[in-house]
Amino acid sequence: MSWRNWAGLRLMRRVAAPAVTCAVTCVLAVAACVVTSAGVRAADRTWQGQFLIAAPKLAGPIFGRSVILMLEHNDTGALGIIINRRTEVPIGKVFPLPHVAKDREDPLFVGGPVQRQRIFVLMRAEQSPPAATEVVPDLFVSTRQPALDHVLGKSWSGDRFRVIAGYAGWSAGQLENEVKRGDWRFFPASAELVFDVPPEHLWDALNAQTREFWAVAE
Repeated sequence: MSWRNWAGLRLMRRVAAPAVTCAVTCVLAVAACVVTSAGVRAADRTWQGQFLIAAPKLAGPIFGRSVILMLEHNDTGALGIIINRRTEVPIGKVFPLPHVAKDREDPLFVGGPVQRQRIFVLMRAEQSPPAATEVVPDLFVSTRQPALDHVLGKSWSGDRFRVIAGYAGWSAGQLENEVKRGDWRFFPASAELVFDVPPEHLWDALNAQTREFWAVAE
């Protein structure tokens, strides 16, 4: 399955990426234990299920200080969603009405510059929600209406799901070249880091943990 070709939820209007400020936080001890001095290497063949962390030198309103959850990485390219770009727009304002989300004040997140009207639902659950795919243990993603209806119908709180608009995509070999250039480093993804660390603090926290663990592509 390719997330690029999977039709699903759409916004009724586009949302611009917000400016983001960051501060240091914690909740990283467990995940840090699995990172070696070599980091997460390109020789591991796939970066799916990893966090892609922007290097401090990487500037710009979209990718500067970004943390990306990698959903797909193979010979044809790579795809991920930025998870620390929270907007001030409530999800109830961006879905066509009538909709079960119309009264929700949960913030919309911007997942990347590609297809900003494309919606990803990121969920924390012990069992798979409807029409969802597991990324790492207890962390699921979907682009399908049943998944959104499920979390909203059960009145899930914002610490269990996020609605994310757009994604980041790379053609074959493009991400590997950016890693060689030193634009990105990696860290094992987890549901705890996505939902327990405030998004405005996540980049600083992960950057502090990965200073010595630059990903090296071979």
